[in-house]
Amino acid sequence: MRRSPGRPAGWRVIGRVLDGPARVLVDGVEWRGYAGWQAFNSR
Repeated sequence: MRRSPGRPAGWRVIGRVLDGPARVLVDGVEWRGYAGWQAFNSR
């Protein structure tokens, strides 16, 4: 298997960067819940 020069052995791609507005997909569907950092806010 051929690796790109910047990827260390044993690492794998878990996402990608595309042009356009930032968004998060979960199982191919846009995430409608809270952003992860909001879990640290006081209740």
